[in-house]
Amino acid sequence: MYLASSPALALVGTDHADRFPLPLARIVTRTFDGVRPYDANMLGFFHDLAELYGLRYDRAEFARLRRATFTDMVGGLLDELDGGGEPVGLVVLAHSAPDGEPNWPACFLTGVLPGEPLGFAVADQGAVAPFTALRIAATYLRANGARRAIAIVLDQSTVLCDPALAGQAPVPTQNRAVALIFDERGGLGELSVRTSAGIGPGDVGSALRGWVPATGGHRPAVVFGPGLAAEIKPSTVDGRQSTVDRRQSTVDGGWSTVDAVAVPPGLPCTGIWAVLAGELDRWRSAGRQHVLLADYDPESHCLGQCVVSLPGPGRQR
Repeated sequence: MYLASSPALALVGTDHADRFPLPLARIVTRTFDGVRPYDANMLGFFHDLAELYGLRYDRAEFARLRRATFTDMVGGLLDELDGGGEPVGLVVLAHSAPDGEPNWPACFLTGVLPGEPLGFAVADQGAVAPFTALRIAATYLRANGARRAIAIVLDQSTVLCDPALAGQAPVPTQNRAVALIFDERGGLGELSVRTSAGIGPGDVGSALRGWVPATGGHRPAVVFGPGLAAEIKPSTVDGRQSTVDRRQSTVDGGWSTVDAVAVPPGLPCTGIWAVLAGELDRWRSAGRQHVLLADYDPESHCLGQCVVSLPGPGRQR
């Protein structure tokens, strides 16, 4: 059993960031087709659940759905998570909405990964869930000294209730998983993570600018998540939107010119992390020393930021 006391409340607007104790060793990202229908037992369960809480439920609509559960997705990554049998000390999952089928993917992973790691999940925080998960994981790792850890970010296109009805992020358009694998011998980069609560829409730009100059004076590559699209003013970031928009962008307030990638809606939780996986080699080859990943949850007024400090070409361990 693992016991912990209540954490101290962080002051809004501080410059504190959690440095992740283990370096990043690998990033794995995959999409999954929805292939499995709901069986009669699950369709009946959803009927009872909807009736209990007065929600609309269309049994025929759910019967037509084909989905990939979170357990299906993490199970599909196992060959790339195993690490040659080296023990994993911690595995943490993060997703913006509950699993489309009540399941136990974290428990599944603790039973199949070497080392029988502690496993938990963070949800119901929108796009900020991965940042919170990384901060909690960092605290645990500092106390327990594990040599390997895995964080898996998940999006699922089949959800029990449209998140937009609750003012949350739109329904994802893909079933996608992004696994961040940390190892004491990793050489892809060092992470520092920060979450800031109580950030109103009008304060997002200044909150972002307040941290980036502290990355050593070098111009970072920046990945803006879908939650920031409505909060970053057009005058702040110039350029045309595309599926993944690479652009040289002038940012107000002293950021100078940065290499910015804007992630459109459709992958509210995994989008920025999938871009990190796809662009990391390019940024390293271009001599970038830092990458800022940022996203915002407008419902909770919470901003998540993660700076990845890159070793640079020829310096990977």
